[in-house]
Formats: sequence, structure tokens, C-alpha cells
Amino acid sequence: MAGYLGGLLNDPTQYSDNVNRTLWKVHCLLGPGRFISETILDCCTLVGLTAEVSEEQHQMECEARERAAWDADLQQLRQRVMQRLEQRQAGRPQGQQELMSMRLTDPERSTPEDRQSGRAGTG
Repeated sequence: MAGYLGGLLNDPTQYSDNVNRTLWKVHCLLGPGRFISETILDCCTLVGLTAEVSEEQHQMECEARERAAWDADLQQLRQRVMQRLEQRQAGRPQGQQELMSMRLTDPERSTPEDRQSGRAGTG
């Protein structure tokens, strides 16, 4: 049983009784504000100040934003790869390909990853 006299009086030995009464007081305090805000929002939607968006529309907008972000990231990655290729091609004569053996035997051509792993040659 919750409280004394059928729940009319608080039972000080039951902490759950105190929690439930506190939750009820918070509900009573916030309830009128919820009804007022819902009414104002419904009136604004009725006059056209706010748009009502369906779940499908919201999902499509989120997917479009995510796709745009992926496309922007992919474009940045492409630009970085092209810059790196241009940097590698800058010191090489036209038509000459860089072979892995060139990178391993020539310290000037080796990448930082090659140097860290110890694969770069000393010449």
C-alpha cells in the first residue's frame, strides 16, 4: 500500500513513496505548459507559420544532407590524391614510371612510410 490512509498521507519509511509523489508534483507543474505550447504550435501550423513535415520527408532530407557531406568528403579526398600525384610527378621526366624498386633503392624517392618501416635503401 502506498502511504497511509489509502495514499492520502505520506509514509516516511518508503523512499519510493517520496519519489512517486515528487514525480506527480512535477507532472502537475509541467502539464499546463505542455498543453499551451501544443496549442500554440497547432495554431501556427494552421496559419502556415510552421510547416508540418512527415516522417518520410524528414528521412529524405537527412539522407540528402548525409549524401552531400559524403560527396564533399570524397571531393576533398580526390583533391588531396591529385595533389600528391602531382608532387610525385613533378621531379620525374615525362613518361617515366616510378617503380617500387626505385623507391626502395633511392632514399630521395622513398616515402615516409618506407623510411619508418626500414624498407628504404641506402643507395
